Amino acid sequence: YDVALVSRVLAGFTEKAVRILVMVYPSLTLIEKKRILQLIGQLRPTTSTEILQYAILEPEAELRILAAKTCALVPPPDLLNFLAPLVQDEENGVRAAACETLGRCGGTAAVPILQAAFDKDDAWTVKSMCASFLSKWEEQLAQQIMLDEGEMHSGLVEKIENERVGS
Repeated sequence: YDVALVSRVLAGFTEKAVRILVMVYPSLTLIEKKRILQLIGQLRPTTSTEILQYAILEPEAELRILAAKTCALVPPPDLLNFLAPLVQDEENGVRAAACETLGRCGGTAAVPILQAAFDKDDAWTVKSMCASFLSKWEEQLAQQIMLDEGEMHSGLVEKIENERVGS
């Protein structure tokens, strides 16, 4: 089998199936909605944002948590704004899942959001999730500064050596 060809053919069916699921999603049961979100995470169709928009507004915290985690697998175009309501959610688990996804996929743009959540949130699950990503970024930043300073220092030493040799 030509895997690339099969993937291209199936991609068209997946996209059409997701469009159909968007139409029926509001009328489905909790179990069916969970299964759809799990499938979206596995299949990763590019047209899944609409279903995720429904899911982050669900009254059941379990679906909002699953939606936040699915966003890590199929990030919507503007992940930070998309997850903003979930970072402010009333449920600790939803906030923690949103912060986890932002930490994994939000890049440095998520740092201020995670820092604000860490500073303001009382739930230890949210604080610890934010702290783990913030500390990793601080470590990476410190390493990059050390590398940059090392390159700058060695460049300066090399320049001085060259000037001394040239004179």
